[in-house]
Amino acid sequence: YIDIAAYILIFCFTVAGIIVSLNRFWQYEVFYYDFGIFDQAIWRASRFQPPIIEHIVAGGKWIFADHFSPSIFLLSPFYWLTTKSEMLLVVQAIAVGLSGLVLYKIGIHILKNKLLSLGGLICYLFFLGLQNAVVTDFHELTIMTLPLMLTFWAIIHRKIWLYFLFLVITLGFKESTFLLGTGIGISIFLLRRGWFKVSLITIALSVIWGYLSIKVIIPIFSNGFYMYAPSLSANIFDNIIAFVDHPLKQGTLFYSLLSFGFLPFLAPEFWFLLLQDYAVRFIGSPCCTRWGMGLHYNAQSAVILAVSTMFALER
Repeated sequence: YIDIAAYILIFCFTVAGIIVSLNRFWQYEVFYYDFGIFDQAIWRASRFQPPIIEHIVAGGKWIFADHFSPSIFLLSPFYWLTTKSEMLLVVQAIAVGLSGLVLYKIGIHILKNKLLSLGGLICYLFFLGLQNAVVTDFHELTIMTLPLMLTFWAIIHRKIWLYFLFLVITLGFKESTFLLGTGIGISIFLLRRGWFKVSLITIALSVIWGYLSIKVIIPIFSNGFYMYAPSLSANIFDNIIAFVDHPLKQGTLFYSLLSFGFLPFLAPEFWFLLLQDYAVRFIGSPCCTRWGMGLHYNAQSAVILAVSTMFALER
């Protein structure tokens, strides 16, 4: 019965995400950024055309002038089945729903208890940050919840080759994921001592990915500049204070952890992963839209919080 309850919950979440997303799209409530940019690039790739986008700064250039996210083109074959832009919203909701299924399986493997695993799944799917990511827009980081969750699944099941496959796909969703990959490497070192080499390779691969993406590939397509360089203070103390210097940041941290019963505190292997995730949003960005629980910015956090919660429940 617990399995049935989990599957029904995942199904209902997915259907609700599809219905709300389509309803908003049909009422012209989906903003061109980021939906239009991804729709244009992925559609053109499906027609074997250069993924040129309309953009305020990088208009008339390949999408790689904005962000380097080659993994999004894994969605191109869906445009062979339909020409409707809504397809992206449907696939996104399904991907997040499937990430919940993977999380449930992770929980069963770690906890050997389906009821506790269901509890972790409920925390994940009812997390406001994840729900907002599904229904407000399309974004590559929301789709990334599935390969990211599969990356943790491969770690837990000790599937090295599948791990690197899912890791590379995850890194390919954005240039800034090199910090995520570095955090995964640190988590592996703390979780799987027999995977020391895997940990080092993961960190090295992630750093190389970040350097090549930001310093080489994006400047080639953007005529020499990267638009999203963080604005860090020279004072380390100021950067630390930036985590909690605004009520919106404080609320996001509190309610995100509250949604998972503050259990991630009991899984120190994932602390760096969480720190890098919020640091990218809180410290290096003056944009308050990244600080709250809206849009896509909490999708990645949801996966880390959920997986760390499963490990915490084991303890």
